[in-house]
Amino acid sequence: MPRFILLSGPSGTGKTSYRDALIADNPEIVLASSDDLIDAFAEADGTSYAEAYLAHHVAAQEQVHAIVAEAVAEERDVIWDQTNLSVERRAEALALAGDHTTIAVAVEAPWSVIIKRVKDRRKATGKDIPVGVLEKQHDLYRRPHFDEGFDHVVLVKHPGPKVERIA
Repeated sequence: MPRFILLSGPSGTGKTSYRDALIADNPEIVLASSDDLIDAFAEADGTSYAEAYLAHHVAAQEQVHAIVAEAVAEERDVIWDQTNLSVERRAEALALAGDHTTIAVAVEAPWSVIIKRVKDRRKATGKDIPVGVLEKQHDLYRRPHFDEGFDHVVLVKHPGPKVERIA
């Protein structure tokens, strides 16, 4: 049965690193990432991520939905890499999962780790997420739960390689 893997967690928790490890193990998996699409828009437009986000976030979200719909129709494994902070947001994603086995991966990190990672990313890529946005994400975040309809829920805590299956 194909898998629908939904990553959830605030920016800076390590979702992208986790997804890259999954892709390395399964290069045929389909990636749906609005961040990657917005990065591509920024590069094509010659603008910053923030400017591209303002101009293209709706189109990026529409493309993510199209990528997921096509992958589900083709019965391929899918990784949905977004913050997916709320139950409502995850419900929208789950509605597209079809008959796939649904796996929520909650990626979490202490506040100090998040701040350091975001600062390091800013230095490396120029991509900035203001502290106010991080605080809002942190406040909005709710850990995924089986009651939402997931077949599996996995908790990845950083720093460190600790991975727990939530029963």
